[in-house]
Amino acid sequence: YELKQKANDDDEAEIMIYSEIVSYKWREDSPEVTAAQFDKLIKAAKKDGATKLRLRICCPGGSVFQAVAMKTQIILAGFEEVNVDIEGLCASAATFFVCIPGAKVRIAEGSSFMIHNPYTSLWGGTAKDFRATADRLEKMENDQHEWYSRRSGQTTEQIKEWMDAETWFTAKETVEKGFADSLIGGMDAAACVRGEDMELMQSIYSHVPDSIQIKNSGTASAENVISNAAETGTAENYTNHEEERNDMDIKDITAQ
Repeated sequence: YELKQKANDDDEAEIMIYSEIVSYKWREDSPEVTAAQFDKLIKAAKKDGATKLRLRICCPGGSVFQAVAMKTQIILAGFEEVNVDIEGLCASAATFFVCIPGAKVRIAEGSSFMIHNPYTSLWGGTAKDFRATADRLEKMENDQHEWYSRRSGQTTEQIKEWMDAETWFTAKETVEKGFADSLIGGMDAAACVRGEDMELMQSIYSHVPDSIQIKNSGTASAENVISNAAETGTAENYTNHEEERNDMDIKDITAQ
């Protein structure tokens, strides 16, 4: 993630999200972005006098609640114009940004756009806990049906069908279905992710397209695997998870 203030008459700030959206980071210098960090970028842009925002995305998704917070921060910032450019990959929670009211969305040829149902992990609970978690996930799904429907003009029934199936759209299909307004022409782009993100996507998503390329290799951290899930476990469960993480030495973390 990165903030660039353009020195031109447009007063436009540019924020890049080229990594996963997480709730916290193992290392401060890791490339993932949290809502707290994103808030600082938005405030810095406004302080520097930006009246317009350009959001550049190549992101496999991540934490539902963090992405919702980031989307809300943009809305509340009061930019006169918000432009969203998809430059390779926009999947899962990253797709929330196209649902910003009034945003102008472009997608580069060769990019991929994916929507699916929110996902979480829960263990060690009672039957009541599992039912409550399922209810919360369904409420999240219903919220997202409405967001995507308003953005695209598609019916909520159609959106539900696509989310249930974990649907991947090409750039052209993304425009045709109403999630983006236009293609970015003449840009040599392809859906490209880090090796860590590919491992995460293959562990969470059902139908990762073969067209998505890996730009480097690496070992997925436990943070990456966990943060992509919607944060819907009970407070008790997440406390237990935190205790387990604190007992682990960083050097012992593996992709598994």
